[in-house]
Amino acid sequence: MNDLRFAFRQLLKNPGFTAVAVLTIGLGIATVTVVFSLINTLYFHTLPVRESSRLHDLFAVPDSGSDAYQPFSYPNYADYRDRNDVFDG
Repeated sequence: MNDLRFAFRQLLKNPGFTAVAVLTIGLGIATVTVVFSLINTLYFHTLPVRESSRLHDLFAVPDSGSDAYQPFSYPNYADYRDRNDVFDG
């Protein structure tokens, strides 16, 4: 108990150091909370769709020979959606 009293007295004697310490601890707690929330949401929760294990990504491969995948434009998406006989949704 004496150690806690001594610590509080030292913190009251140095308000600048106390402010920096409290702000640093607060920033650290906030950062850890945000990172945990993102990881928890992205990796530990399932997607809000039925049979999420059957989801697939489709990308367009350019004819130029590069390995960069490109997303579909909306007209191409609409065309694939309307003419598909492989996917169910």
